[in-house]
Amino acid sequence: KQTLQRAQVKRVFHDPASLPADLAEGLALIAAGRLDAARSKLASAARNSSSPLWAQSEAAFRRAESYATEGNLAAAERALASFAQERPRSRWVVDARALRARILLDLGREEDAKAEYEAASRTLGATEDEALGARFLATWAAARGALRSGDATRTADAAKTFDAIRPQGSSRAALAL
Repeated sequence: KQTLQRAQVKRVFHDPASLPADLAEGLALIAAGRLDAARSKLASAARNSSSPLWAQSEAAFRRAESYATEGNLAAAERALASFAQERPRSRWVVDARALRARILLDLGREEDAKAEYEAASRTLGATEDEALGARFLATWAAARGALRSGDATRTADAAKTFDAIRPQGSSRAALAL
């Protein structure tokens, strides 16, 4: 059982001896560029109930992420959405939401990207920096959509929303705009 909050953990290194074989093989296959074979191994690792939960979660995330690595944005978007829904308390959920939002932007779906960045900012365990970054990117996604629409009023309204993410009374600068 995890004893530290996600925000307190910068990086986790696992003893190679404790890494489940399917996860280790899947990661090695990704590194070798054999993504279809990697996804098969990672899917197996994600479903293996005898593996630790952290390994199941990492395998599921890496499998979803592999579609983005491959350039299959539609499959990546679906897999990342599924991951975030099925594993909302995972250490990888903020990363999954942020990657999905970036993919949604690439697919031209600014409103969906904005909603996903907003969800990432509210994710349990997100650090203050992750939450602030996600709120900024949600605002940016809305502004991007407004700029693309060519509607001057909508663009002006979107620009005003950047003020809302500036810290109120904070002793440190959260964003350098």
